Amino acid sequence: MATSTYDLLDSVTLTSSANSITFSGIDQSFQDLSLVFDFPAIAANQWQINVWLKFNNSATGYYYATLRGNGSGVLAGVGNTTYIESNRATYTENDIYMGKFDIFDYSQVNRFKSFMYKSGAKPTVNMTSGAGSWHSTAAITEIQVYTPQYNYPVGTTAKLFGIAG
Repeated sequence: MATSTYDLLDSVTLTSSANSITFSGIDQSFQDLSLVFDFPAIAANQWQINVWLKFNNSATGYYYATLRGNGSGVLAGVGNTTYIESNRATYTENDIYMGKFDIFDYSQVNRFKSFMYKSGAKPTVNMTSGAGSWHSTAAITEIQVYTPQYNYPVGTTAKLFGIAG
């Protein structure tokens, strides 16, 4: 059985706060993509920050099933929306937020795009896992990671990998 290889396509580390990170002109020669990101919490008080994704700046066709837990309860959900939301949780100072999206067959033009994600914060117990699809047959050439409130802090890192099958 062949082993998949991960090639770093792009890496961004914020040197000033921002509400989005965009990967564009994505190389179409791989089978799948993996997007890995992390950021530190910045305030002594609790605050919320979202991690949302859009493909090709499209605001339609995202379908998902998600499961969230915080150590004392679980929330499950399904639906369709204008973006992919990996997590919305409250963090405290010294938390580190981490997340990963796997996007399958992103360059294929004859099928919808499937994805899986998982994210969480440590040492706070906030975990999210989910899967879904983007109902478009367009090849994914751009991925925008963004938040509608607050900004991602300095030190936020996002890395995009191409996966050869």
